[in-house]
Amino acid sequence: MNKNREYFSSRSPLGGIIPLAFLVIFFIALYFIAKGVFTILSWLAIPFLIIALVMDYRVVVDYVKYVFDLMSRKPLHGIGLGVFTVLGYPFVSAFLAFRAVLSKKVKDFTGESNEKKEDYTEYEEVDDNEDFLELEPLEEPEVIKESKQSTDDYEELFD
Repeated sequence: MNKNREYFSSRSPLGGIIPLAFLVIFFIALYFIAKGVFTILSWLAIPFLIIALVMDYRVVVDYVKYVFDLMSRKPLHGIGLGVFTVLGYPFVSAFLAFRAVLSKKVKDFTGESNEKKEDYTEYEEVDDNEDFLELEPLEEPEVIKESKQSTDDYEELFD
């Protein structure tokens, strides 16, 4: 039997320790990567927020309104989002900058501007003197006429 396979065998006492060690090493590496990303984003948080305000300030205003609205509708979710906004400000500022740039690109692509264009709707004036909505009275179908002729006391309540 191959000696390398003995270490990974379920019969070996090291069979469960080696995969566990790889798992620990993986999570340690993941921690340092996340820490590095958070550090870089925290350095860039203020510039990201300034970019978001310059590109489209409505994105930041809408986010703040959303947080306060969520606090009034669902207090637990709103407080949780507020805490995440404070603690995760690098991610929130990067998100807001991304949304501002994206909304600017969409506005440029569609040709929309902040100014409202005044489009007039064409309409036709109708004279009030004309009674064009008068309708002739409808005749009842034969089936209804026959049912009204019944002499049932219950049916007379509805006549």
